[in-house]
Amino acid sequence: ESLRWTTPSLATLRSALVDTEIGGAKVQKGDRIVLATYKANRQRGPWDPTSDRVAGLRQLWFGAGEHFCIGAPLAMAQIRTAITALRSVEGRLQAIDRTPLRNTVIPSYRSLVMEAQK
Repeated sequence: ESLRWTTPSLATLRSALVDTEIGGAKVQKGDRIVLATYKANRQRGPWDPTSDRVAGLRQLWFGAGEHFCIGAPLAMAQIRTAITALRSVEGRLQAIDRTPLRNTVIPSYRSLVMEAQK
């Protein structure tokens, strides 16, 4: 859900596999298509960590087929590690110091210091 909301890859290019129609526009096999992953993710509503309503969008930002992101397994392992560490913290986590990372496509922090509040 957090990856859906932050959308690491805002858009991606693909080629149509078959003649079809998308949103009223005719698309022919081989035409290049820009998939607005950011917009697709936002269409499913606000961020809700208890929801699994976006199963159809799962990992859309990593691409698919020959365009699949080679770093996806590492990114998912890092996310699982971070979530496991956060779940072990007792109390409410609060950011006490943060510095944004500038000039990046994906919103991120240069540093983020969290503290557990009981």
